[in-house]
Amino acid sequence: MDKFKGEKSGKIIKVVFMPRAEYLKRFAKDYDGRYIGTEPQKEWTADELDEKYGQYKKDLRAKRGQRGQTMMMGLNS
Repeated sequence: MDKFKGEKSGKIIKVVFMPRAEYLKRFAKDYDGRYIGTEPQKEWTADELDEKYGQYKKDLRAKRGQRGQTMMMGLNS
């Protein structure tokens, strides 16, 4: 069973926002799960990811609220 069908690998998964170019350099994998990034492959800690890519973190709760307000403002105009 593969990762898309629910196999539990025991690894911790962390969602990280970053520019696409960074993803292609450091994290890209092919369909079979083999690393195809242009930089040497590395295992990252959560702290390293936060330090390098924390600036791109999005507050999804605020975004959702803003989107709702924008839609309401558009309807009321």
